[in-house]
Amino acid sequence: MINIIDLCIKIKYHAIQTINAISKTGRDKIQNH
Repeated sequence: MINIIDLCIKIKYHAIQTINAISKTGRDKIQNH
């Protein structure tokens, strides 16, 4: 049995990490120009 709440927390955490990584690379690209 998969714990749904634990799964949701992991997905949210992963999504936040992904968004942070994308926004960081986006800022780096803007600064490089």
